[in-house]
Amino acid sequence: MRTRIFWGGFALLPFLISIPFSISSYKDWKVYRGGSIVSTRLITVPKSSPGYIKFQFDEHVYSKRISGYLDPSIRTGDTLQLKFLRGYEGHFLFPDENPLSWDIVVILMMFFLGFSCLYYAFRKNPPNKVFGRKIG
Repeated sequence: MRTRIFWGGFALLPFLISIPFSISSYKDWKVYRGGSIVSTRLITVPKSSPGYIKFQFDEHVYSKRISGYLDPSIRTGDTLQLKFLRGYEGHFLFPDENPLSWDIVVILMMFFLGFSCLYYAFRKNPPNKVFGRKIG
């Protein structure tokens, strides 16, 4: 019985993690589908990639993670074109950025992990060892 409780409890973890991630992915999708291109002013530029750029839009400061190639000619004070949608402040996208590909992969992986743990919890003889260590 303890192994069933362990696997059932462990199955909740990926589902709980996927909820805020799904909400953030949905907001990115809304910006991707209905956003318009706006001009922002760079405040800080990271020295290397990956890093965070800080920019100003409508007198508010926002940040965005960049993980790809960083053009060395970009300087503080330059104008940057980003995609933005009113009502979804804090979710800016680059004009050619498609957030759906990796978001869908991560959500599917979380659901697969959760359902795998549920399978272990409800099978006839759930495994009683994890990485060689006995459960309960």
